[in-house]
Amino acid sequence: MDEQTKKIIDDEITETIRLLMAKIDNLHAVMNKRFEGMKKVVADYLELQSQISMATIRANLKNI
Repeated sequence: MDEQTKKIIDDEITETIRLLMAKIDNLHAVMNKRFEGMKKVVADYLELQSQISMATIRANLKNI
């Protein structure tokens, strides 16, 4: 291969790597958003369960 062909191939490889890294970064950002959303749902669920448990305890204490 001559020098010009090597440079073209190197440029194409570099561009491909750059695009792959950009796609990986985007995927990473999307996954982080999904995990944050899941954490919020779980936190809301646990808070609701806690409130229900406290309400049940209060109701039982009033019945005593």
